[in-house]
Amino acid sequence: MSIQGKEFIDASRACLDTGIESGFRSAISRAYYAFYHETCGLLTCCPPTTHDGVVQYLISDARRKDEPYELMSLIQLGAVLKQQKMKRKRADYDLTETILQTEASSSIAVVNKMLDKIAEMKSQVA
Repeated sequence: MSIQGKEFIDASRACLDTGIESGFRSAISRAYYAFYHETCGLLTCCPPTTHDGVVQYLISDARRKDEPYELMSLIQLGAVLKQQKMKRKRADYDLTETILQTEASSSIAVVNKMLDKIAEMKSQVA
């Protein structure tokens, strides 16, 4: 069985609903992966690369001009993906810092907006 990246957002909400810090951490992580996979699925010219490579491609790589999307939209995706990646790394690896429910809720809200943007971008070139 395969899934779409955006389906990770449902898992993210379920993690948030646990009401415990490990759930908040997992919510941030799942939201990031929903965004990451949907972003990668949107791109038509991005070479296979790392998570950081996708961010760099979106923000500054000259090859992105071959994408059928507006440049500023790609840069925005890259900037928000970079931000959410930093939040995911903190949630996954910095166990000495407390992660609050508000942080997880914020990540989910931001990612939902970006998933809507990706859907809009796809519809404009379809």
